[in-house]
Amino acid sequence: LPRFREFVNNVWCIKILSPQEVQQMGRQGVGLLNSVSLQGQASSICDDFTNRQGSRNPSSGITSVGSLNY
Repeated sequence: LPRFREFVNNVWCIKILSPQEVQQMGRQGVGLLNSVSLQGQASSICDDFTNRQGSRNPSSGITSVGSLNY
């Protein structure tokens, strides 16, 4: 559980990849993750989400954006 808390406290944004993006990453290799263009794109996606949701208050923890049912 402490590792989960550490993860949650350090993650700002998670992008769920579409099947097409997963296939593209497989073709281009894991090195794609280290490319500047992808990092900039991911940052932009997260920044856009953050701007829509308002600023995150670190003292209140992670903001819930929905729930998942398994």
